This record gives sequence, structure tokens and C-alpha cells, in this order.
Amino acid sequence: VLELSNPLPILVTVDMYVGIVTPTGPVYWIKDVNTYEGSWSNSLNDDPRTFLSLWPGMTLIPGLRETWTEFVEYTFAGSEPVGTYHLLVAWAIPGSFADGRIDPGDVIAGDWKAFNFTP
Repeated sequence: VLELSNPLPILVTVDMYVGIVTPTGPVYWIKDVNTYEGSWSNSLNDDPRTFLSLWPGMTLIPGLRETWTEFVEYTFAGSEPVGTYHLLVAWAIPGSFADGRIDPGDVIAGDWKAFNFTP
């Protein structure tokens, strides 16, 4: 379940990032939730210019409240690493990662949820 809201009385434009942090450390950045197209980074400490935005320039209308109960679904094949994964969702100022750093104020909001994979 993913809940998204804009409590502000103005339009807010963000870049939305969705990543899966694997038990061994690499992060898969999802570019398309339908095909799971994306790219890998070695960790969350990598150059953020390599992080793919799922929805760059996403506009959130004033008063927005959305709940997506099935935002990401994936069926494990069994060859994936066993352990704890983290689903990471972040909303950032558009283009703020272009300087290769994540500075204070670049990320507007974010959250993660842990889940375990055991075949």
C-alpha cells in the first residue's frame, strides 16, 4: 500500500523514485511499474544521478490524497537472494540530484517498508 498526499494549498512538482534495496546491498531503481524496467546501483550511497526516476516532474494537486493498494507486485522466481528487502519510495525536488549529491531539502518526503523473502 502506498499513500500519497499533498496537504499544501499549492501545486507541488516532484521527481518520484522507487527502489528495491536487496539483502546484499545493491538497489534496483524501477523506471516502469508495469514491466519492471529499471537500473541497478551498488548502494544508496552511489551518485544519485544514476538513480532512475519512476515519474519525473510529477505534479501533485492541492489537497491530493491517494491510496494505491497494489502499487508494486513482483513474483519471486526463487533465484533472488534470500533475506530482508526494502521498498523505498522518495519524492525529490525536480532535478535536484543533477549535481551528484543529495543535499538537505532535496528530498521532500520518503518512506520504506521491509519485507522478507524466503523460498
